Amino acid sequence: MSEDVRLFADCHCELSESPMWNEKDKMLYWRGFHGELYRKRINNDVNDFECFQLNIGNIGSMVFTDSDYILLFADGGKIWKWKPYLEPILYKNFQKTLFNDVIADPKGRVYCGMLAENFFDRKRRGEYGSLWMLDNDRNLICLENDTGTVPNGIRFSPELDKLYFGVTDHDCVYVYDYEAETGKISNRKVFATNCCPDGMAMDVNGNLWVACCQPGRPLLCYNPHGELTCEIYFPVHRIISVAFGGEDKSLMFVTTAHENQPEGDHDGGVFVVENTAVGADEFVLKGM
Repeated sequence: MSEDVRLFADCHCELSESPMWNEKDKMLYWRGFHGELYRKRINNDVNDFECFQLNIGNIGSMVFTDSDYILLFADGGKIWKWKPYLEPILYKNFQKTLFNDVIADPKGRVYCGMLAENFFDRKRRGEYGSLWMLDNDRNLICLENDTGTVPNGIRFSPELDKLYFGVTDHDCVYVYDYEAETGKISNRKVFATNCCPDGMAMDVNGNLWVACCQPGRPLLCYNPHGELTCEIYFPVHRIISVAFGGEDKSLMFVTTAHENQPEGDHDGGVFVVENTAVGADEFVLKGM
């Protein structure tokens, strides 16, 4: 194991996903594959983390708020309000498919990838996933209805003029022009290819960090011009997602999977890389 990479949480998830740093309680949150949520403090032992089994079906991702509530974007197009140790409260039910990665913008909107219909049933799986925006009035608006079956990581540029959007089965990250005042996205272009994108993170210098989810492949870093500048390998079968956190956002957390492969020592756990980059600003929803 590289000296720059160390184990953060030895949670042995089938799929650990959607890592997010909560500035409010100074903890890293992530989800498992069966409706469970985890959280852990930085200095706790690798086995000292909490796991909450919420019984709301698969959870795609989450958004933090300025209150103690967290919004969970889940199966069936449902959004739940939840705080630790309490039962989830159904907030919205859009009767759609499973939300995947989501991100809040500075004006209180949430951009959401949504998997294709019947995604987990290969015989009935739909051809297209989609990209949506939950607007300030909490209406769900479709922005792209043919994204590929697996819309995935979503991130803003530090200048808040670009939106990056990964589509795993397109083997591609797209970039849109983004207007923070209106929420409009336009002029989709290919930003990076041959990267099999899952989760993504943005640093303060405009570099996009992409978790390449093909077995054995690394965490990839692209500069704002779409040039590959760095690769970081992890001692696991497959990495899944990445997020910045810590007091100064200089910690990079990477989640992994073991799925049906022979489990390695720490497959399915969460790793941390220190002092490689500093994360860009993330946004919370206000008034929740």
